[in-house]
Amino acid sequence: MGSEFKPRYEKARLGEVKHAYCTVKKSINLLGYDTRHLLEDGLEKMVKWARKAGPQQPTYALPLEITKGAPRVWLEKGM
Repeated sequence: MGSEFKPRYEKARLGEVKHAYCTVKKSINLLGYDTRHLLEDGLEKMVKWARKAGPQQPTYALPLEITKGAPRVWLEKGM
């Protein structure tokens, strides 16, 4: 993507979910949902959109209500 962004890695928090898996089976069964696009096509569209939008600073609509034990990056609000 050509970004200069440098990720910041933090230690895992106690009880943090390390692996999560999802499925669309329930939406297919209950709603009759059916995909019409391949994953690769969707990713390509997303990358084109992200490149057009360009890098942006994160925004935070609400302050943290509970800060005790919050990850440092949350407290610093990603800055």
